[in-house]
This record gives sequence, structure tokens and C-alpha cells, in this order.
Amino acid sequence: MPEMVVSMELGYCKAGILHADIEFVKKKKGIDGIETLEKILKSMGAKASINQVMKMKPAENVSVEFRKMFLDACFQVFDKDPEKIKEMGRNSPSISPLQKLVLGHFMTPEKAIGYAPKFWRENYTAGELVVLEINREKNYVRLAIKNFPVSKVFCIHLAGYFEGVGKLTKVISVTCKEMKCVHDGAEFCEFEIRSG
Repeated sequence: MPEMVVSMELGYCKAGILHADIEFVKKKKGIDGIETLEKILKSMGAKASINQVMKMKPAENVSVEFRKMFLDACFQVFDKDPEKIKEMGRNSPSISPLQKLVLGHFMTPEKAIGYAPKFWRENYTAGELVVLEINREKNYVRLAIKNFPVSKVFCIHLAGYFEGVGKLTKVISVTCKEMKCVHDGAEFCEFEIRSG
């Protein structure tokens, strides 16, 4: 397989993260969507293909630079619609049977929040997820992603992902909004997840 690292600074993520998103593109846009995605990635200078990533085991490493290119390419495939990227993020936790089982049957929302920083470290070699605040009275949690200035599209996807995790843990009416973003000049990205 070709070397997939473009920028060592951004680190690596697990291939399984991309598998879920590739399946989403295939479901929404079909084979034509995957072919368009491949063309866009190639024009961006990507060092790997969708086919190569799909052949990887979920625990294998992919460069975060490729992850960034992939999400930026998806944004183009979905006509630059941020809601489609957020929907793709919401869909991600429900693709993995193991994640569905663990989040849906064994984790309360509180446990999922407590586990989130460890889950980040297991899936990304760069950046850090920090729980900033848990407000049970007002039904919200604030999370920060620090030292991970990947892209605004990544932030949109991540907000959707947090909503998807909430849904799997059976939180009623979960929403996630990015409150601060490094791409808008903030020190780190901050997300507020609300329920009820």
C-alpha cells in the first residue's frame, strides 16, 4: 500500500472511522458518488484510494491528513451541504455493530461522556478530547477538542457524531452545536451537547 502520510504533524486515525463514512457516501450517492469522491481525492493529491482504505482493518492507521482530504472531498460530493456532513457524522456510531452494542446496551450517557477522552485516544494519535462541563440541571455537556486544527468540515462531522452517540445511548432529542472553533480564531473547538 502507498504511504498515506502527508503531514506527520496531524497524526493518525483508525481506518474504521473512514469505513463508516465511506458506507454513508455509498448509501446516499451510490457507486457514482464513490467514483466522484475518488476523483476529487486524486485531484487533491491523496496518497491512497477509497478502495485501499476499505481493504484496511478497522484498527489500522490512516493519516489524519487523508481524513481531512476525505471529509473535504465529501463536502464537495454533497454539494457543500453542511447538514449532509452532520448527518454523515450522526450515522457513524451506528455502523459498527460493536459500537451499537456497547453504546446502546451497556453505556449510560454519563458513562459515554466519561469514556469519551479515552475513546478519542484510542482512535486518534493527535489532539485531545476534554470534558469541560457537565450540567445535569440544564441538560447539557460541553466538550473541547484541543490541539487538532484539522478543518471546519471535520468540526461539522464531529457535531453530528456526538449527536449519533447520544442517540445510541438513548438520550431523547440530542443536539450538538459547535460553540467555538479554531477555524474562527478560538483557542480550541468547543461543542455543547444538549438533551431533552
